[in-house]
Amino acid sequence: MDPTPEIFKRIEKKGNRFKSEDIKNAEKVINLNGIIYVPEPHFNPQTKTIIGQEICEKPWFKKLLMENLNFKSGPENSMADLRNILRSAYDGMGAKESKESGSYYAEFCEKLTDFYLQFKYKNEGKDPEWLGEVDSETRKFLAYQFYANNMDNFPPHFRFSRMLYAGINRFAIENVDMFEDLYDVFKLGRLQLIKQLSLLRDPASAMVGGGEDFPHTRYGHSFDVLAISNLLGNNASLSLEDMKILQIAAVSHDFRTPAGGDVTKLIDPKAFDEDKHYDDIFKTKEWRAFIKKYNISKEQEKKLYHTVQGEGVMGKLLDLADKLAYVARDADMYLNEIIRVIEFSGMENGVATYNDKPDLLPIKNILESDPLVCNVWDSVEIINGQVVMTNDQKLTSFLKLRALLFKELYYNYVGRFSVYMFAKKVLKFLYENKQLTQKYFLEGDDSRLMADLEKFLGSEMFPISVKPDKAVVKKCSNIEEARKFASSFNDDSGKIAIIDDFLPISNSGTKKFLVKKDSKVVPFCEAYPSEAKEIDGLMKPPSFINVYLMTFEDLGIPKPHQEKVKAIFKI
Repeated sequence: MDPTPEIFKRIEKKGNRFKSEDIKNAEKVINLNGIIYVPEPHFNPQTKTIIGQEICEKPWFKKLLMENLNFKSGPENSMADLRNILRSAYDGMGAKESKESGSYYAEFCEKLTDFYLQFKYKNEGKDPEWLGEVDSETRKFLAYQFYANNMDNFPPHFRFSRMLYAGINRFAIENVDMFEDLYDVFKLGRLQLIKQLSLLRDPASAMVGGGEDFPHTRYGHSFDVLAISNLLGNNASLSLEDMKILQIAAVSHDFRTPAGGDVTKLIDPKAFDEDKHYDDIFKTKEWRAFIKKYNISKEQEKKLYHTVQGEGVMGKLLDLADKLAYVARDADMYLNEIIRVIEFSGMENGVATYNDKPDLLPIKNILESDPLVCNVWDSVEIINGQVVMTNDQKLTSFLKLRALLFKELYYNYVGRFSVYMFAKKVLKFLYENKQLTQKYFLEGDDSRLMADLEKFLGSEMFPISVKPDKAVVKKCSNIEEARKFASSFNDDSGKIAIIDDFLPISNSGTKKFLVKKDSKVVPFCEAYPSEAKEIDGLMKPPSFINVYLMTFEDLGIPKPHQEKVKAIFKI
């Protein structure tokens, strides 16, 4: 593995607070406690042309060209003469662009970038003196090019895409021993094959038979949490020792996520409680070697455990980072990554985008009105040992967005239909009959689990995509009524009844998050009761229980496997 360039090893510890604007507008990459944050570039097809136009007639740039291209004719020569030399570096382009086309000036920007990168590499990352001659946007452009040219020095598993709504552009984890060791100790590579949203399907496309899943993983989520926790910890003025503990907690808090994710957790909540069993890792020889290498004391080990439990200031910071990270990433995936189409009846091969589905509009409206709704991290303060949100409007928007994601995505019966509900019942049977063990889930991943489910069900592909309108739906007022209705089909060999007995396990956060109101620190719900009532209402589960009656044909389960599946769903 290539070593990280020395230019990225000078870790900055900023005494002042960081805000999202600091990252966006930085004129160079920011290395904060080993996490590298990349400025947000304002690139467009004309960027290089604009920069070239700005610099081409500047005396300092002419001098730079002559020094670097051995241009001997003197400063009285025209830029056209200089360009003739530049053209020799672009022999393969095959184009004869005019000044009006933009490529003429873009070549000057290309050369400026080359000079900048060469100087940085030759001088251990120092900036050239002439950098002070260019404007802020050009400095940001050059800094981004420098980062991009060094990406190969960062392992692929330590490079991450931007969190669109959290105010964090691309970021990378410095290739230092601690993060590599954490990757090995907690076997974090396994999380790359466990999806963040488990078996949940996109409700909009599932409704029309598509059933797209979401590709982002628990691994990416863990490092998203790290990136936000690092900023929160810095802004809270944590010591370097506490920052180390918070970083370890962030990247490892989900290491016990079982194959199948949240669906599997439902079959045995106590056994698959990630937080309560976190200290299992402390018994391993790999962990003992790790704490010896990094001088982690027993007191720090206890602090790590309590942080993962959400206790104390560091635990509250971790919990906030966790929520900001999954809401930002899930909202991005839900709105921007899923390609949805719907077939029109009466139109041959007619398709239209499905992104204007009414259920999506409230979420879209929040994100359009506040594109940085998840950058709550930059307005957090520690007041008398309490984690307090100081931007009340931002917190309100964030809590509303989170509640809408629960209503329209996480709790949406269409997204959970057949796959989530069906898989949970089958997995519970296999687990209780010891055909799949706790060890199997904790050491395995989604791909292995899906393959074993396909084998058990005799299905060529799992998860199964079934349109909800193929089911007969019965609304019941309570679980006893639902079980009675479902049991009436026990002797029907061609159908199964699936009870949607899912119980919401999260809360709105209106009682948990603290704000400052009239010089007092109080829960959000006390400071803003009407807003809290609206948010709580969005999180409220339905007052009925659905029972879905499905045929084996619709589920795609072949006849030789139907009898054993029927037995699982008998009441």
